[in-house]
Amino acid sequence: KLISEDRNNNTAKNKYTTSIEIIPLNKYDLIYIDNSYAKKRNIHQIAVVISISTYIKIVDVIDNKIICISKMEYMANKDNIKVLLSAKYLSKYIITEIEEDRYGYQNKKDNDKTNVSVKNIYLTKDYDKTYHSKTYLPFIYESDEILCYDLENYKVPELEEYKENDNKDIYDVIPVRRVLRDMEHIKHLKKIYNKKKITDIEHKYFIEDIYIEEQLENGINLYDKDTEVLNNMVDLQL
Repeated sequence: KLISEDRNNNTAKNKYTTSIEIIPLNKYDLIYIDNSYAKKRNIHQIAVVISISTYIKIVDVIDNKIICISKMEYMANKDNIKVLLSAKYLSKYIITEIEEDRYGYQNKKDNDKTNVSVKNIYLTKDYDKTYHSKTYLPFIYESDEILCYDLENYKVPELEEYKENDNKDIYDVIPVRRVLRDMEHIKHLKKIYNKKKITDIEHKYFIEDIYIEEQLENGINLYDKDTEVLNNMVDLQL
C-alpha cells in the first residue's frame, strides 16, 4: 500500500494506493510443478487447476490427489509452478467404460475434507482407439462426452522430460471437465453466445461454469454496462 500526501485536496490530504498481483493461473490449466515443491506437498509434478478462490485447488493427474494452495504459499512458490496448456487445448472424448477404483477423503491436512471417488475410465475420440485414464470427476456416465488434454499429440518439453525421469506413467488422455448434457441449458447458452458474439472457448467454459454451478452463481455478481445487477443470464455482459 502506497500513502502519498496531497495538500491541495479539500477532502483528504492523504491518498492511498493499493498494489495487487494477479495470480497467472486459470481454472482447467495443466501445470508443471518443480520437483522440490512437488515432494514437499507429496504430489506428482503434473496437475490440473480445478478451482481458484480463497485457495487454489489442484488435482494430481496421476493419482488424482487433490490439494489446496493458499495465496501466501503460492506467492512463495510461484517460480515453481508453470502453465503448460490452457483450456483452449481441451479435446472432446466419449466415455466407453467406467470402473470404480477407490473411495475416500482427500485434503485432511488442508482441513478440506472433500469426498472423492476415483474412477478408472476408458475413452475414445473416434472409436478407432481406446485410452485408459483415471478421474475424480463426479456424475459421469458411460457414453458421456468429456473434455480432456490429449498428451499423446501435444509434445510439451516438460512433459517429455518428466516421462523420461519419472517411474510413473502419465496417461495419454487427462480428463478435466464434463460436457454439459442438459439440452435446455445448451439451447439457453447458445442464445447467450450468439447474442453477445462469444466465440472464445475459454470464455464459454466460464459462462457454463457460472450457469451450472450453484456455488459460483451465488458468489459472482454480474453487471451490465449500466451497472445494474443482471437477473437474466441472456443479458449477460462481461
